[in-house]
Amino acid sequence: MLKQITLGETKLVLRSEGSPAPVGFSISSASQNCEGFSAQEFVRDNGHGVLLPWIAKLTAGRGFIDKSVAPAQPVQVRAYSNWSSATGTGAPGSVVSVAGGRCGPLVLKFTPAPNRNYLARLSYPGDQCSLAIMDATDPDAPTPVDAEALNCPVP
Repeated sequence: MLKQITLGETKLVLRSEGSPAPVGFSISSASQNCEGFSAQEFVRDNGHGVLLPWIAKLTAGRGFIDKSVAPAQPVQVRAYSNWSSATGTGAPGSVVSVAGGRCGPLVLKFTPAPNRNYLARLSYPGDQCSLAIMDATDPDAPTPVDAEALNCPVP
């Protein structure tokens, strides 16, 4: 995914790590902050290394989205997730506990350079979530990119 650079192309890979909750990503190249986002596309971390293997297989989904972006033009990346889970049998007279949460929207704006690969990664360190943009042209040594955090409304 990150090891393939086509000359003249700038790629942005959108990925979630650390939770099997679906994450909606959208991008915008609009000049106005928080405007012009594409329709959300969803990815989900398959949970390998976090979940039991059989659960990871059941929750498997699209692990990443690969997009071409225009170099030297600012790009806004928005990530948003909400989830719920239930415990209990749901049998008559039993108690079902429902818990949920939300992450985002988190929005970062950066300007990609030509012929580079970037990774926008929503991760769940501890009880929080965070969005980071990395230059992943060298996938074995991704480096953080200077990105501006935007305060955008919930989609």
